[in-house]
Amino acid sequence: MRIAFLGKGGSGKTTTSSFVARVAAEMYRELYVIDADINVHMREALGLSSGEAHEFRQVFEYVETKIRHDRPDVAALKTLPRTLPPWRLEDRCTLSFEAAPCKDLRRHDNMLLFELGSYTEDTMGWSCHHGALGTLQLVLAHVNDGEDQLIIADLTAGADVFGVGMLGLFDIVFVAVEPTMKSTNIYNQLTDLAVADDVALCPIANKIIDESDVQFIETRIGQPVKFAIGMSNFVRRLERGEAVGAADIESPTRQVLAEIVTYIQSVKRDEQRMFQSTLAAHRRAAKKWPKQKFPIDLMTLINPEYER
Repeated sequence: MRIAFLGKGGSGKTTTSSFVARVAAEMYRELYVIDADINVHMREALGLSSGEAHEFRQVFEYVETKIRHDRPDVAALKTLPRTLPPWRLEDRCTLSFEAAPCKDLRRHDNMLLFELGSYTEDTMGWSCHHGALGTLQLVLAHVNDGEDQLIIADLTAGADVFGVGMLGLFDIVFVAVEPTMKSTNIYNQLTDLAVADDVALCPIANKIIDESDVQFIETRIGQPVKFAIGMSNFVRRLERGEAVGAADIESPTRQVLAEIVTYIQSVKRDEQRMFQSTLAAHRRAAKKWPKQKFPIDLMTLINPEYER
């Protein structure tokens, strides 16, 4: 199962996704948390040490090496297109704590945290976070996760993830929404952008004080809110550097989080939809990318069996 979190900066996106991760860790055998935001704060939100956070790059390099080994048609390419679909679904890597590239990484109980990373001294000024997100998209398309595994991705607050096929690689896409004009406006904008990826967004009302906040959000976005999370003293304690755990989350908040995780568990993956979304994204990209970037016909990278 794979879920993603979106939301405007300051909406509580990272806090909400870290909340869900803390509770989901009690219900899944393996939990993979991916901090894909340019502002890297998930480690602090989860209360983990620096040694428990790992560069996502090593996962990407492992998967990329396997793809190049298995597919002579892309072996010579300088870079792989982020939308590259697997040649066959059975070619995907099996995700496991007991196998490379995760086997020797330090975990927090049954949780592994990866960070895409922010700008560095080497990349500032010439690189963009869009490229880092591309490594995540390629990996998601080429790994196979099971029902007792959960991938949680805290995505960037901007629109970089739309229109490129990434969102189609998730089973559920949540959006943290505050009871404000700006936050609801952004949710509506994201909903419009998600149409190209054939993805329905699931709003989570956040920083709620009373029912009028929920009603305001529902009126502004034109749909019911499944889940509403109130203001949390747990977050305040965490930001003060106190050592707190999942058991310290306030009872009302914990109840909502349990409902969210129960909902996640109830959703059945539509493997065909996910794979067709991957193919559609690659076809769109094949028409747009300049020949200088990929000096081959990108349409030939799709298995002809899937074009029938």
